Amino acid sequence: TGGSKVTITGDRIEAGAKVYFGDVEAKVDTTTSTTKRTVTVPAVDKEGMVNVTIENPDGETAVLTDAYEYLPLPAPTITSISPNEGKLAGGEIVTITGTGLRSGLTVTVGGNEAQIYNYYDSTRIRIRIPAAVDAGMVDVILTNPDGQQVTVTEGYEYLPDPEAPAPTISDVSPNQTQVDTSIYMYINGSNFVSGATVT
Repeated sequence: TGGSKVTITGDRIEAGAKVYFGDVEAKVDTTTSTTKRTVTVPAVDKEGMVNVTIENPDGETAVLTDAYEYLPLPAPTITSISPNEGKLAGGEIVTITGTGLRSGLTVTVGGNEAQIYNYYDSTRIRIRIPAAVDAGMVDVILTNPDGQQVTVTEGYEYLPDPEAPAPTISDVSPNQTQVDTSIYMYINGSNFVSGATVT
């Protein structure tokens, strides 16, 4: 990820000289003499050894082969998922805490990709839970941009939809009619739904 401070020692390093780690230019922090430079190591896309190059303003360069090693990033971890349950329709905003959470990561819940609602830092994000078809426990998988991932087995539970309350009837009006006569009747009560039948 870069960000470390390193000191480069050499000779005839002129004012305004540029420093490169691989092909990426580093920020020169101090220019104390013609023999030393303190720089901030730039971030790169992959791990491994890189050359360090100093380029003077007149175009002269000095290269130290395989002078700096970018170590692999640690794999992400998840320490908590809160809340860890919700409705089948999804939509809950859930906080995931852990370590090594990189910007650009993805999260799937039960195989469906969640929206990254907030990325705070390498220890905390918030996601919007996707919808699901079946109730039950599902895995949560977090994948960093470099492909490293962590799985929390049965880390989230989709709860079954609550059963609709039974209908109730408080009164009917009118409540009598002659045999073989059709009338309009008003039925009062609660929990009626479209498509209900009356016998």
